[in-house]
Parts: sequence; C-alpha cells; structure tokens
Amino acid sequence: AGRGPYCLDPKTLVDRDQAICQSAPVRPSEAVSNETAAPATRRELRGDLDNIIWKAMQKEPDRRYSSVQELSEDLRRYLAGKPVEARSDGFFYRTRKFVGRNRALSVVGLLLAASLAGGAGGAVAGLSRAQAQRDTALTVTQFLQKVISSANPYREGRDTTLFELLDDAGRRVGTELAGQPSAEADVRLTLAHTYGGLWRWDEAFPHAERAAELYTQLHGVDDLKTAEALNLLSRALTWTNDAQSTEVARRALKTRIRLLGEDHPLV
Repeated sequence: AGRGPYCLDPKTLVDRDQAICQSAPVRPSEAVSNETAAPATRRELRGDLDNIIWKAMQKEPDRRYSSVQELSEDLRRYLAGKPVEARSDGFFYRTRKFVGRNRALSVVGLLLAASLAGGAGGAVAGLSRAQAQRDTALTVTQFLQKVISSANPYREGRDTTLFELLDDAGRRVGTELAGQPSAEADVRLTLAHTYGGLWRWDEAFPHAERAAELYTQLHGVDDLKTAEALNLLSRALTWTNDAQSTEVARRALKTRIRLLGEDHPLV
C-alpha cells in the first residue's frame, strides 16, 4: 500500500505508542483508496488480503493468529484460491467494540428503549396500533444500526466520537425517515434526550421542537410523548433564556396531570 497502518502525526514516542495502542489500523485497501493506486490494486487488496492483515494486527490476542504458522497457512490458502480463515468483523462485533470505546453511547440505547416503551402500554387498545408500534421500533432500530455501521474507523484512521455519531444521526434523520413520522419523532426525541443529558441544549433544541411537532400531528396535545417532547423543548428554551420556556413547560405539565394525575412521579 506504500504506507504504514497507522496515522502517526504525533511527534513524541509516547504519543506514537498511544496512537498505535488505542487507534484502529488502516486496512491496505483503505490506505490506497486516496492515493494514486490503480482501481485494480484496490480490488486485489480488498477482501481476503485485507482480512488476513487485519487479523494479524488485532489488539486482542484471541482475535489474532495464534502463530506464524497459522498466518502462513492462511496466506497459502489465499494464494491457492481457497477460503481463508480470516473474516471481516460483523455488524454486532463492530457495534460492541464501538460502544466499548464510547461508553456514553449506551445512553442512546437506554433512552431509545425508554422512548419506545413509553407507548407500549397502549398496545392493548388494538392490534393495528400494536403492529404500528412494532413497525416503528423496527424502523428506528434499522436506522440506528445504519448510523453506527457508517462510523468507519478504518477509513478515518481513528475512532468516531459520540458527538460525531449524534450529529450524523441528526443530519440523516430528516431525509432517511421522511414520510415515517412516528419513527422520525422517536429518533429525534432520543437525540434531544441525549444532547440534553450531555448539556448540549443548543443541539437538543431542533430535535425536541420537531419531535413535539410530529407527536402533536400524530397524537394531538393530550399525549404523553407530546408532553415529553414539550418538556425537553422547554428546557432547551430555558437554556437560551427564551421567554417561551415557561408556557411550553406549563403545557407539558398540564397534559401529564390530566393523563397521569397529580401524584404521578412524572408530574
């Protein structure tokens, strides 16, 4: 590929050691993607050769070749046109590793589960509503899987941060979930919760505002999801010293009292 597997910009040996120990190496096909190599060279590197080298450089001992002999055998299988032992990482492994590196990301999953579960109690109202809720949950899950999968440390030469992941989801939700207002509202509510929990209320504001608008269109003002979105919106407005925050908070509280009663913990 004509270059090393790591982007070693740091100048001190300590910084270089840290970069090698903590960052993901670049696959050979990725290393030549932005260079002058011919497309045929990239195609030849992509696939089995990428996977063999990637396996040899894994940081976890149980994911590396156990010996030089094992590596040699995989190379011989490749040269003979036979299936190799090395395989690319699957979605669930990449997701688990990404979450391990960005533990705050677990907040997204917890908030998503809470936002989806919030409407589950209404499933007994009818089979069609229960099916609609399942469809929405599946759409939201697939969208978040796509966002996480697109966080490619091999291309960037570094791990994607939580804020970059959230910003990417925020940019994509309006177009990729266009025409699916329930799913868009749930994702935006989750983003608003997460940004707010990280005290990034400026970023939370547009998602809370859009979620409140969508929930109102879908369920009206007497709805707990609408009230939840309005409550987040009021907090974002308070952060910017907007005078409307009090009125928005009052509307959210009024709905919760009417639906849950004054003694409920959410009131």
